[in-house]
Amino acid sequence: MVIGRELASTLGVKIKDEVVLASLKQQKLSITIQPKYKRFRVTGIFETGFNEYDATLVYIAMPVAQDLFKLDGLVTDLQVKVTDVYRSREIARRIEEHIGQPYYAVDWSERHKNLFSWMTLEKYGMALILGLIVVVAAFGIVSTLVMLVLQKRQEIAILKSMGATQQQVMRIFVIQGTLLGIVGTVVGTCIGFLACWLQQEFHLVSIPSEIYFINTLPIDMRFHEFVLIAVSSVLISFLATLYPSRRASRLFPSDILRHG
Repeated sequence: MVIGRELASTLGVKIKDEVVLASLKQQKLSITIQPKYKRFRVTGIFETGFNEYDATLVYIAMPVAQDLFKLDGLVTDLQVKVTDVYRSREIARRIEEHIGQPYYAVDWSERHKNLFSWMTLEKYGMALILGLIVVVAAFGIVSTLVMLVLQKRQEIAILKSMGATQQQVMRIFVIQGTLLGIVGTVVGTCIGFLACWLQQEFHLVSIPSEIYFINTLPIDMRFHEFVLIAVSSVLISFLATLYPSRRASRLFPSDILRHG
């Protein structure tokens, strides 16, 4: 017998321990239920990371299971592995049409419908939170450049009095703000990549499997998403520089030098 880790922990068993399974299937031509017992020795403990499986499943030889549950050589369930998981619903419908009633086919998305609905809601919530973080970061760049413009009013006035055009002054602050965004993006991307890799390899962040069905935070690292996020961050940084840069370029040197 091979048993799930959570179930083994609940039962307090380990490898080479004995476990007794009982079948309560009713005997034919009998009004009583006579349980049938069979002893098994635990030969292995598996862990899928999915609490629903690790806490409920054991594996035994099929002929032994058929005898224990009085199935007369039959099975209660068949599982089909497909090459394209996104066509599983279509394949399930075709299987149902082929085998007919009273049999039915359930694909992985239907079997765990509640879990995937929860994950979809969490994805939207996470996108909202990340969006708010980006907005706050953009306002941070804007406020930093506005403060810089206020602090450098004298220098801006001197530059303009020496012949600097509005476009040249604006370009100075656009470049400075964009460089600030690029540095932050590079540092943040490197830290994010390292954190994702560490979680993927060593599972540093654990979550309660009783609530989330899995015991560790899953990570799926995609290079194109890192690139997309980095480019988007730099673009947002650039857009955030336009208002303070335009404000700096419109300062009148005569007013600044007169009033200090």
